[in-house]
Amino acid sequence: MDSNSCSEIVQKKQQSNCSHVRNICVLAHVDHGKTTLVDCLLASNHIISQRMAGKLRYMDSRPDEQQRGITMKSSSISLVYKYMPSDAKNHLINVIDSPGHVDFFGEVSTALRICDGCIIIVDVIEGVCAQTRAALQQAWLARVRPILVLNKIDRLFVEKKLSSLDIHIQLTQTLEQVNAFVGELFASEVLAKMNANFDEQQKSSDQSATMTATTEKQISKKKIFYDWSSGLDDIDDSGVYFSPENGNVLFASAIDGWGFTIADFARILSSKLGFSVNALTKTLWGDYYLNAREKRIQKGAQSKAKKPLFVTFVLENLSKIYEKFLIEHDKLEMIKMAQSLGVTLETRDVDRSDHRQALMLLFNQWIPLSRSLLRIVCDIVPAPCDINEERVERFITANQTRRFDSLPLQTQMLKQAFLECRPQQSPEDNVPLIAYVTKMFSYPKESLPQFRIKPLTHEEIIKRREEMKMKREEEKSEHKEEQNQIENIDEEKEKITFIGFARIFSGTLRRNDYVYVLGPKHDPSLITEEMIEEIDRCELTLSNLRFDQHVTKVQIKELYLLMGRDLESVDEVHAGHICGIGNLQSHVIKSATLSSTIYCPSFTDDISKSIPILRVAVEPKNPWDLSKLTQALRMLNQSDPCVDVKIQETGEHVIITTGEVHLERCIVDLVNFLGEDIEFNISDPIVPFRETIIEPPKVDTLNEALSDQKTLITSVTLSSSSSSSAAATTTTTTNVSKKSSKIIEQMTPNKKFLFRVRAKPLPETVVETLEKSRDILIQMMQFQRKNVLTNTNTSYMDSNEIFTTDLCEAMNELRKKLEQQFNDAGGWPTDTIDRIWSLGPKFYGSNLLINCLKDFNHKQCFPSKSSQQQQQQQREESSNDNRYTYEDSFINGFQLCTQSGPLCDEPMMGVCFIVEEWKSLESLDDNDNETTMIDPFGPISGQIMSTVKEICRRAFQSQPQRLMAAMFSCIIQIDSDALGKMYAVIGRRNGRILHADVQEGSQIFTVNAILPVIESFNFVNEIRKQTSGKAIPQLTFSHWEVIDIDPFWTPTTEEEYKLYGEKADTENRSLRYMNAVRRRKGLHVEEKIVEHAEKQRTLTKNK
Repeated sequence: MDSNSCSEIVQKKQQSNCSHVRNICVLAHVDHGKTTLVDCLLASNHIISQRMAGKLRYMDSRPDEQQRGITMKSSSISLVYKYMPSDAKNHLINVIDSPGHVDFFGEVSTALRICDGCIIIVDVIEGVCAQTRAALQQAWLARVRPILVLNKIDRLFVEKKLSSLDIHIQLTQTLEQVNAFVGELFASEVLAKMNANFDEQQKSSDQSATMTATTEKQISKKKIFYDWSSGLDDIDDSGVYFSPENGNVLFASAIDGWGFTIADFARILSSKLGFSVNALTKTLWGDYYLNAREKRIQKGAQSKAKKPLFVTFVLENLSKIYEKFLIEHDKLEMIKMAQSLGVTLETRDVDRSDHRQALMLLFNQWIPLSRSLLRIVCDIVPAPCDINEERVERFITANQTRRFDSLPLQTQMLKQAFLECRPQQSPEDNVPLIAYVTKMFSYPKESLPQFRIKPLTHEEIIKRREEMKMKREEEKSEHKEEQNQIENIDEEKEKITFIGFARIFSGTLRRNDYVYVLGPKHDPSLITEEMIEEIDRCELTLSNLRFDQHVTKVQIKELYLLMGRDLESVDEVHAGHICGIGNLQSHVIKSATLSSTIYCPSFTDDISKSIPILRVAVEPKNPWDLSKLTQALRMLNQSDPCVDVKIQETGEHVIITTGEVHLERCIVDLVNFLGEDIEFNISDPIVPFRETIIEPPKVDTLNEALSDQKTLITSVTLSSSSSSSAAATTTTTTNVSKKSSKIIEQMTPNKKFLFRVRAKPLPETVVETLEKSRDILIQMMQFQRKNVLTNTNTSYMDSNEIFTTDLCEAMNELRKKLEQQFNDAGGWPTDTIDRIWSLGPKFYGSNLLINCLKDFNHKQCFPSKSSQQQQQQQREESSNDNRYTYEDSFINGFQLCTQSGPLCDEPMMGVCFIVEEWKSLESLDDNDNETTMIDPFGPISGQIMSTVKEICRRAFQSQPQRLMAAMFSCIIQIDSDALGKMYAVIGRRNGRILHADVQEGSQIFTVNAILPVIESFNFVNEIRKQTSGKAIPQLTFSHWEVIDIDPFWTPTTEEEYKLYGEKADTENRSLRYMNAVRRRKGLHVEEKIVEHAEKQRTLTKNK
């Protein structure tokens, strides 16, 4: 790295003016050229050589990144750019290179959190892919300013060998694909806002009592004939889409180092054609052509069969350059063409064996990519001091889950500090420090700037000689030698340190400053003076925090400038800059907020991350190394924002990852944390399942209607005669009748309570709604259980007083939607929502507990203010009922049941348990505590909990049981000649093709399929091997799907006996999955060692 450029960056980092600072990240699908483009930007700052740009992959510092050729970790680097030669100040641009692989998409959300703009790269040959859409959606939700780069245009000239007009059509189609997806995002958001406004108008009109009958009729007509499209037409969307004439689209080839905007070529062609720059900027892209006779630019190139200006003056010139330099290799023509472009090429440059190097030299002097890209970054991306007010409120209100005016006054005053983004000039300057640590990353301690080897001065050499003499004298004693050995062991344990990847939003962060570390669950409204005094002692860390404490205090000892692979020490960092912060590993797990005031809210990630679904269990080969493995797992959990490390109830240490590639990277990190001396075992990948019930099937496995068939039932009946001791076995033939829902009855072990429960499957729409509304349910359950339900002696607290109007409306919409879905499904009471007693598991799952008791008022999950107050009065009137004392035990029994089902101890999904009766057979007196102490069956609360769990499991087993498998959504881009082999691979793994679309003008198909997660191991390698590398799959978790096979299926109808025989030895996929999970968990598995012993086999003869 050039030391001059690095020192200049450090100086810029310490400047207080943030108007010349830009924070951007690079987003794209995998292998679309992100790291190559960043290499070109680094070469412009002399960090790497121009010849190594695109080959070195400087930002991919991990060995596995270099080996695989993909980015796995987001990393930042700072660049200096002079916008105009006459500018006195340079721009400082912080660039974050993010991964494009779907397994590491969580890194993208951490990068977008601290950026103000993004560069979205699209390969013009592959077009808009799955991760391109995901990147566009994340950028839209994060409210950052995007820039579109159409990359790899050189492949259209060299590989595809398309004509200039065909290349123009390809670029136009790619741009239309991007804008079409952006239009979907824009339209959905506008319609959602219009829908909310329309509902507000409808509520206000309903509440007005002075309305006449005629006006009511008019309003009802407006409700019926409301035109949604008119709202989209009225809203200005000129700044939403990507348009080359607006300057937010860049045409580039990162591998060759060139890129340009329409404005760049307009400046080049202005003097040659005699048109103004503004005129060419507006007409160079689009349906315009040059009338040579009139020397005018006219519209209608397509209708008049004329070549557009972009084809004539841009693409044809590029085509000639590629033809002369890479195909014909005419040296004289190459030099002559360079001179016509105002570029100087020496003879030695043209004589190189690699002709692409000469081409890169030409483009680097004519239309360099770095100059064009950094210019539009400075023009389009806002400075940190120009942050959007809406985005600030998202930070402060925890993604709009709370109302802004419900926060403390000290918290509301921080909004102005966000908007100003002002540094602290002096200690007397009252500017609060606000910083956000978006993630933690590991770094070798020996590579830190303070531990690097530096040249010694003469005075330092003399000082070290004296120190060595002193050490030699001390080493004569054995006690000192033992101490040195212990110190060496301690130093080996701390080979890796953790650094916080942070951005300063307000104030100035300096070395030796004391700041508050605010955890994700920090609530500034709960702060007391006693808590502040305890925190200010600086004794709290993650290891000694209580469950209700989320704030610590730390002294900042090290600050770093992030320069890709390297770090540079700095003394202070001002507002608007991105930096690295040391000495946080004992205070931050994954992300946190740093502030000089404890009333600052904790920022939460408002962008969805990848869902971890693939898990493995790890254990050390030597049990003595368990503590070291536990420490390494903590380090892995801290350094990776996408991974989830848990200790299960069985004591297993489980690593949960987003995919197979992510799992391999986690194993590599774990080996690095542990070292080569400690070995550990890794289990086979563990895939979660769900257990559910369905309605009794109407057809058999042959799709024959069961109502028209007869079932063979082999029963064993005992003779009624006392003299007959033998059992009579009879085979009867009966008609198949629909299985009715059974009510299960059971009593507690001490016979004091009687329960009657039945199970019923929930409608699919209800289950889907509950799964999608999990975040809302978590917020609701926290409010209902903590703020209202646990405080029975306090007055009612309305949720509208705490949550934002958007969240309250979302809760009401969820209630209305569930009511409508239950009514549409049929067979459910109209007051089903009011009867919901609890959700499970974990109080926010997709299983319901319904109360059908007429004499028991339960705690409602979806209460209104009036119903809550009425319910509280009824509960007070019936306070003598001892069942209210054990209501929580009843709910906990339901939670235990839904957490582990009877099939293979996996969580349930889509099951409704209806409580028909809960009767107290014996009234408990006031001395109940004394009787429970002598009760041989234990406390009555524990008996109720275990009995409810057991009766719910029995009710579950009385219905048709099914397993639910986790499904991957598989998007594959493949050539047409390899489609057959791809279909075969997916078919062997029990996958299913949804649809396949061909890209216009190519033979590439985009295939959408779904694949069970348990069948996806080594899927990517197999499909690439079978298709000779022509298939590029992307796997993301999609949904849960019922495996429509009964795990306990046996043939029952005559047709099934004829087809499968009495043995029915065909493979049952659901049974195989269930037995594998039970075997892994140590549960009983019904298997026969010898299933069908028909022929004797010996060891000597295999006959």
